[in-house]
Amino acid sequence: RRFRSMTAEDMAPRWSRVVDDRAALQASGRWEEVVVESDAARRFARARLEGSVEEADASPALSRAMVTVLSPALKAAARQRDKADGGLELSLARLMSDAGVDPAERWLTAKLLAEIDAEIDSLPAARPAPPSSTFAAGEAERDVGQAASMGAFGVAA
Repeated sequence: RRFRSMTAEDMAPRWSRVVDDRAALQASGRWEEVVVESDAARRFARARLEGSVEEADASPALSRAMVTVLSPALKAAARQRDKADGGLELSLARLMSDAGVDPAERWLTAKLLAEIDAEIDSLPAARPAPPSSTFAAGEAERDVGQAASMGAFGVAA
């Protein structure tokens, strides 16, 4: 909930870290290389999650040919992964590949989301709430009571 309601002021320190990282990459002369590599990685991740063939510049031709041959199995596996996580990973991959008009903007978005993700990971894990009296707990107690009474009937018979 804390991260859902973030304002621009809340994002400012995170954005500053992203801009500092970009400046460091630009100063080292690696900015263009990192942007191109990260964009290719995002395209590959999305293609894997969609079970499709990635673009020509994202992998060698042999890899794309194998993916084309195995396409039905890859699509089935992608659908299964999508069901397993409720579509979260695919939605994130789509966001990462669509959020920005060019690869540099997509890198900035990905870096900002990575900052937030790292911050979430650094938070202490929330303790689960103690179990309350629920329907399942009531059913379990009833089953134990029935089992005890059935044991008494078995002894009496």
